[in-house]
Amino acid sequence: MRIYSGVDALVVANQSFHFITMFSSLALSGALLGALAPAAWAQSVQTLNANMVESMGNNSLFTRWRPTSHFIAPAGWMNDPCGAMYDPAQDLYHLFYQWHPQHINWGNISWGHATSQDLVTWTDVGDWQNSQALALGPAGNGTYNGLGIFSGTAQPVNITGGQDGTLLAFYTSVSRLPTSWTLPYLTGTETQSLAYSKDGGKTWQEYAGNPVIAHPPQGWNLTGWRDPFFEPWPAMDALLGQVEPHYYAVFGSGIKSVGPRIPFYSAPASNLTNWTFLGALWEPAANTSLGSVLSTGTYGFNFEVSGFFSLEDSHGDIHYYVNMGTEGGNVSFHQNAHWALWHEGHVTRRANGSAQFTPVAGGAGDWGNLYALTSFNDIKNNRRVQWGWAPEDLVGDGGLFSATQQGFQGAISLPRELFVHMTTGVANADGNLTEIGNSYVSQQSDGTFTASTLGVRPLPDVVAGLRNGTIQHNYHSGTFNASAMLRTNGSSHMEVMATVVSATGPCGLTIAASPNGEEYTHIYYDPSSHTVVVDRTHSSLITQFNNASVIGYFYPYTMGHGNGTVTEPITMDVFLDGSLLEVYINERFALTTRIYPSRTDSTGVGLYLGSGASAKVRSVEMWSDLTNAWPGRPANSSSPLVLDTIAQTDNRTWWSDNPTSTVAGNQHWGHATSRDLYHWENQQIAIFPSGPTEYIYSGSAVVDVNNTSGFFPNQTNGVVAIYTLAIYTTQAGEQTQEIAYSRDGGYTFTKYAGNPVISINSTQFRDPKVIWHAETQKWVMVVAYAAEFVIGIYTSPNLREWTHASNFSHHGLLGLQYECPNMVQMPMEGSDTPMYLLWISINPGAPLGGSITQYFPGTFNGTHFEAVDQ
Repeated sequence: MRIYSGVDALVVANQSFHFITMFSSLALSGALLGALAPAAWAQSVQTLNANMVESMGNNSLFTRWRPTSHFIAPAGWMNDPCGAMYDPAQDLYHLFYQWHPQHINWGNISWGHATSQDLVTWTDVGDWQNSQALALGPAGNGTYNGLGIFSGTAQPVNITGGQDGTLLAFYTSVSRLPTSWTLPYLTGTETQSLAYSKDGGKTWQEYAGNPVIAHPPQGWNLTGWRDPFFEPWPAMDALLGQVEPHYYAVFGSGIKSVGPRIPFYSAPASNLTNWTFLGALWEPAANTSLGSVLSTGTYGFNFEVSGFFSLEDSHGDIHYYVNMGTEGGNVSFHQNAHWALWHEGHVTRRANGSAQFTPVAGGAGDWGNLYALTSFNDIKNNRRVQWGWAPEDLVGDGGLFSATQQGFQGAISLPRELFVHMTTGVANADGNLTEIGNSYVSQQSDGTFTASTLGVRPLPDVVAGLRNGTIQHNYHSGTFNASAMLRTNGSSHMEVMATVVSATGPCGLTIAASPNGEEYTHIYYDPSSHTVVVDRTHSSLITQFNNASVIGYFYPYTMGHGNGTVTEPITMDVFLDGSLLEVYINERFALTTRIYPSRTDSTGVGLYLGSGASAKVRSVEMWSDLTNAWPGRPANSSSPLVLDTIAQTDNRTWWSDNPTSTVAGNQHWGHATSRDLYHWENQQIAIFPSGPTEYIYSGSAVVDVNNTSGFFPNQTNGVVAIYTLAIYTTQAGEQTQEIAYSRDGGYTFTKYAGNPVISINSTQFRDPKVIWHAETQKWVMVVAYAAEFVIGIYTSPNLREWTHASNFSHHGLLGLQYECPNMVQMPMEGSDTPMYLLWISINPGAPLGGSITQYFPGTFNGTHFEAVDQ
């Protein structure tokens, strides 16, 4: 039995009526998503395919692609690293992270916490189970930090700058959501607050005077204002002529239609609650770049997780750097809308007492998907250490393919040392060296140049710790004229290092190769384009993982050599840890990405050469089965996954309906069930958007009794929802028709990987209603071309492939727009032949004002509706 309603969707499945309605919320429901522990067989299945993955339960693939040698939350969603510091009172390193425990989606952002004595192995503060590693969490809707504890930094001092064992965290407190550089900024969304710990980080208290910075820079039409980075900075004290020591803070921000910004603040060390805004460090224009986009990246429209620090070179000279995450500046070769950039620059004192930063060189802190890079001054070893967030790279099911099965999302990169990388004797053979790019150069008396850039390498002592206890392999070196497999049974948790002295074409490594050659990943340098490529086109047979290649820019130095020149050798240091892949080259290039081989035996390692290329290889080394970074956790540290109630996330109010206004927004599909259409029981949210620019508009749902869709083998109660996905950034975007399917009778839905099922490049195309037409054995959809006063009629044999059949237009009242059509077959009094009714909502356009719904009786032959005057 199928019953349809013109509101959104009403279906009958499992002897219950299911009412699914569109509503405004980004909260999730409170029932367990599935089993608590993963099935052992799922982890060990040799070859997986997409259907197998989708059929598996929660946490069933928890260890399949999970990193073990990296910093990672015990389970659930994680993003930015936060609060990195060394505490001399306890001789401990601390690292916090953005966390949504027991969930695989972003939300209710809190701080998790772990400590380490050596930056190699880590211990959860509290415990690894469920949310016991939680350090700071939102206080509840209506408070200054009620909707999120966003990113920030920490220092081992109290609020007067004293070192008495207190730990002090400076973070962005969030009271309104959603927030995005693409949306109008809501006053009061973000403020800046302090929290402190008196027991070495075991427990935390909010500062009673929060927020310590309540208002953003006056007159800025904000894109955002968050992620405080604060440190003492004697070099800046000297530059600005401070009488007493100060701490300095920078934030990620921007001005709409103008450009991104790094606002600069200071506070006396004796009072870290008293912050003064000094101005922006520099004023880049929106979506511009320092030099060539290929070599220096693009600023986009908003900065996040910014940093500002100085480093001494080997001569004792000070170099000033900024780092920033940029949003919205994706280009063809860097398809991620986020960049992690750095700049070196000159710093001078402005007339108002602030600092002026003038960039002279720059590049990408990471050329892959690593984002939210942040650093701290490791005072124990007198070095600057950086971490970044490595998100997953899932494209199927709206970016959530395998997320519940894995039971977690995200990891943190290896800790990296930042330093001034100086190279002397560099020749400007092709003229590129002196262009603005990755290196800042100065010419010497012999005509060669000294080039400085921001050096980056995994911490040497951490690498040594990860190698400790591993099996080391050394492979043949010499001249190669073709690719060669070096080992067929490598590891999914390994380091491979190769040095290439010279090559005539693309040259590098092959990793994660299957014995039959179906799966492999090539990592190579291409001298023709000065690019490093991670070729993922064959990384996985499962296409719901992102298999697009990742490209970064690397320009080897040409060195003066006798009367000629020679190109420097290339040393490629590759770390593979489950799905997480990090590539380092010559201590001044880094690229992070993900691969998800479908086969457990895709572990082969080899040397890769492009067609026709030859290479002289100095060495190839491999260390397999790197050290476990979490000896105190079990391999399966998964937690029960939870969908939250509409009003709560982990018993803290998140946002229900539309918290920012009394009008529509954040559209989802809510859900309720009934056995009699009179008494109703609320269920968890049925369908929710994949990001802040998406809205789930109206639609319908059907029970696919005969499995025409192919989603429901051996089932008669499979439910398919058909809805409009609307995109809104700074203005209305495209509206398309999508489907999602439920294998549990309509309680949980999976978005179809082939969405959208109908796209016509229109911003006014919505509200699909679907029925089964028995005579033609096809599904029939009516959908509104809202602004054109047209109802489109489409047909499909399987709910996935739709064909336009006809239009019904310009009948009856017109008003401003057509919406929410519905067509049903009804018995007609006094006749044995049923009549079809077509409903159309007019919004607005009622004779007495407001909106109205009108209906048309008529006939329908499976493709065309003809209205009759009865």
